[in-house]
Amino acid sequence: MTLLTLGLNRHENRLARFLRMQSAQPHVKLISKQIAMCWQKRWNVASTGRATYDLCPAVGQKPFLPLDRYTAVSYVRLLLHDISLDPHHRAVSASRICRCGTGTDDMHHFFFECRMYEKACQEVTATVRNIWEECEQSSSSKLTLPLLLAPATISFLNYIQCRTILLSTFQFIKRSASIL
Repeated sequence: MTLLTLGLNRHENRLARFLRMQSAQPHVKLISKQIAMCWQKRWNVASTGRATYDLCPAVGQKPFLPLDRYTAVSYVRLLLHDISLDPHHRAVSASRICRCGTGTDDMHHFFFECRMYEKACQEVTATVRNIWEECEQSSSSKLTLPLLLAPATISFLNYIQCRTILLSTFQFIKRSASIL
């Protein structure tokens, strides 16, 4: 056997493996789809993992995160209610009062009440209001933390609307340049 025939045999083997894989793809796709459907059904009715379900209701769907590292880390910490976000728990500040002086330094105050982020809050509110009008849901247009942090939990919002709300939330977090 010469080096030339060895090279051809390797090439033929690779080609044969590639063709076998291509012919098996429809079966693999069908099985994968059935497994995902079964998994989704179990995920929908499970009694455990509900906090995670609220954030990721669709099996196999990757979470949408901002590209900016600071904003992504801040967003995930907000989702997890990470107490290390709070300067009070990091011993940076001895007080739970916000730097604006008008309320308790928590997530609700950060997103909805803090005067320091008033303009950013108005922009988020305008974005959500526009989406509510698209959905004809004007009666319940109150901003909530789940709406801003996990809009996929709102049943009548489609994928694009959820992404738009998240992008607006990411902008808010980025502009605030502050972690609770």
